[in-house]
Amino acid sequence: MRSTARSLSSRFRSSQAAGEGASVVVFPEAFISGYPDWVWTVPPANKALINELYKELLASAVTIPDESTDRLCKAAKEAGVYLAVGVNERNSEASNSSLYNTLLYITQTEAFSENIAS
Repeated sequence: MRSTARSLSSRFRSSQAAGEGASVVVFPEAFISGYPDWVWTVPPANKALINELYKELLASAVTIPDESTDRLCKAAKEAGVYLAVGVNERNSEASNSSLYNTLLYITQTEAFSENIAS
């Protein structure tokens, strides 16, 4: 995820959308760190693989705020746009192992989030 946010923020700064006068830029659900489509394809009996994939998903999730979200806020401010991006958010206030499917809203001055327990 860290490299995903870094890559997104660097591409975003020089994006065509900002250059062509867009005021709002939107990225889809789970854009950072990726949609776990394996939940639909890995058989439930394959617990070892599911556990390993979940560990990777958890490790790549963001905590709001963190370095990744700060980087996205800076990129949005530099581009002069509002940003909405779907992220996998780690519940750092409780178990640190639950994930939320979160929509991160970034304005010129601050970030807001809405999440749904996944």
